[in-house]
Amino acid sequence: MKKVFVLIGILIAFVSCNTGKNKLILKSSTGRINSVLVVIDNTDWDTEIGTAIKDIVKEPVKALPQPEMQLRVSQINPANFSRLFQNNRNLLIIGISKQNSFKVTKNKYASPQTIINITGKNKTALIKLIKEKKTQILSIFKKSDLHLYQSKLHKNIWAENHFKLLKNSRINLPHKYLKVEDLSDFLWIRRYIPKDGAINILAYSIPLPKAENLDLKSVLSLRDSIGKTRVPGQFKDTYMQTSKALTPIFKSVIINGTKAFETRGLWEVKNDFMGGAFINYSFIDSKNNRLLCLDGFVYAPNQNKRDYIFELEAIFKTLKIE
Repeated sequence: MKKVFVLIGILIAFVSCNTGKNKLILKSSTGRINSVLVVIDNTDWDTEIGTAIKDIVKEPVKALPQPEMQLRVSQINPANFSRLFQNNRNLLIIGISKQNSFKVTKNKYASPQTIINITGKNKTALIKLIKEKKTQILSIFKKSDLHLYQSKLHKNIWAENHFKLLKNSRINLPHKYLKVEDLSDFLWIRRYIPKDGAINILAYSIPLPKAENLDLKSVLSLRDSIGKTRVPGQFKDTYMQTSKALTPIFKSVIINGTKAFETRGLWEVKNDFMGGAFINYSFIDSKNNRLLCLDGFVYAPNQNKRDYIFELEAIFKTLKIE
């Protein structure tokens, strides 16, 4: 009997050691948020196949003041796809094979990692498949990066109930966002970014009965009333408002089991020349009989705004109503 227990102990130790080794073998992935490495033959990259891929990643992100493409893209020939490049977090591998195929693989060479393999029987079939999967390709890489950013938010965040307005919810707000104003019905926090810029987060609410017929017009009306009364500009009679230069994008979403409305657009300061991009989530908080709005706006003159808006989206989507 003792021999049996000893044998079991040895097996457990062996499995544990091997499990530990496997975890060590899988290296941490590399690569910036919103970027992808395309593994494709150099000759194909300069043909219609490469053009089909470039058309996907270079499509402008909506609701930004200046054109910015969906993903940063770099390309490498399969023959040069060494271990160094295999550690990239987002990989798009393209080629000709015996069958048409679209496959998503997680954590093959590193972790976290998302790999999309697309093959076609010939160039025509491959181009067709790439175009058909356009939306899916972007969605997969964007969600992967969103989850990565959110996984890092668990560190160095403000404690639950730290801010008055958010006492009946949980959200991962990083310490780097500092308080501007904290009231029972309004919150404003901000983090400064290079070149005298800033990312701002506002939170405010209204009684839920007033939000029964919520639409784009009502979201913007509430947003602009908050801007006028709570977000003053640097001069007299100046304040933040939604810009009419672009019709905001509005859609219904579900976030952590709660119905919400996502709005993306541009903001400006009335009677001044400041402006930028914003993202707003209006949550139907039935448990607390209110409409809870999270509004993030970026001031980053002469800078790209895509990644800052992406950061706000990742933060807001951690909200859980209690």
